[in-house]
Amino acid sequence: MGSTKFGNFDILCRDTTLPICNLISPFHNQTGPWDGCSLKGIPLSGGRHLGNLGTILLCGAAIATTIKLLVRSERKRAAVGRSAIHIGAIAATTWILFINAVIGYQLMDDGTPLSVFLTGGSGLVFLIGVGYIALDTGFQFTDFWNDSYNSPNRHIALYVLYLIVPLLWIVLYVVLESYLVLKILGEIRPMFFLLGSAFFFAAGQVFNFAVSSHICEGTSGRIDGSLFQTFFTLLSVVAVWLFWSEITEDDWQDNITPYP
Repeated sequence: MGSTKFGNFDILCRDTTLPICNLISPFHNQTGPWDGCSLKGIPLSGGRHLGNLGTILLCGAAIATTIKLLVRSERKRAAVGRSAIHIGAIAATTWILFINAVIGYQLMDDGTPLSVFLTGGSGLVFLIGVGYIALDTGFQFTDFWNDSYNSPNRHIALYVLYLIVPLLWIVLYVVLESYLVLKILGEIRPMFFLLGSAFFFAAGQVFNFAVSSHICEGTSGRIDGSLFQTFFTLLSVVAVWLFWSEITEDDWQDNITPYP
C-alpha cells in the first residue's frame, strides 16, 4: 500500500475494499476516482459475477460463532472485569471493548445500572454519532461532507472515528488487560490468548491494507485481502473470548443443589 496523508481515503480505497469507500464513491460502490484493482469475484453465466463469496461465507461463520460464544458466556459469572451502520458499529464495539477493560479494575461494580449504562449507553452514543456522520456522507442529507467525494477523498471525521480511534481503544484494551492479568491476578496462561488475539488482529490489518491489492491483481479480481482479514478477525474474536473465559469462573456450580 502506498503512503497516504492524514484524512485522505484515495490511496486506502485504491488498495482496499473498506466499507467507507462505498460512501465517498460517486456510484456508492467500490469504484471511484482512486482506480486500483476492482474486486469482481467469481464469474457466472451471462457476464455476471458473484463478488466476495469467501468473505460472505466467513461472515456467516463469524455470526454463528458469535452466537455460540454468547450462549456459552451465559455460564459465566460476573467477570473481573449496511456500510454506514458497519462503520458506526466498529466505533461502538471497540469502545465497549475498552470500557470492559476499565470495568475489570473494579472502579465500579460490574452489573450495576451505572456500569451497564456506561457500557451500553456510551456504546449507543458512538453508534448513533458515527453512524449519522456516515449516513450523512453517503446520503448527503446536508452538503457538509460533499468534498469527500472529490480526490483525494478527504474526510477527517471518519478517518479519525473509523480508523484511528478504534485502533486506540484496542491498544488500550490490550495494555489494561495485560497489567490486570500479570500484576493483579498474577496469571500467565490468559496472556497467550490475549497476545494471540492481538497477533490475529494485526495479521488481518496487514492483509487488508498492505497485501490486498496484490492478491486482487494476482487473482484477476476474484478475491482480495478482505477475505483474509475477515478470517483473522474471526480468530481474534475467538481468542479474546478464550482470554475472557480464562479469567472468569463457571457459574454452574452455584446452581447445584446438594444430592439428598
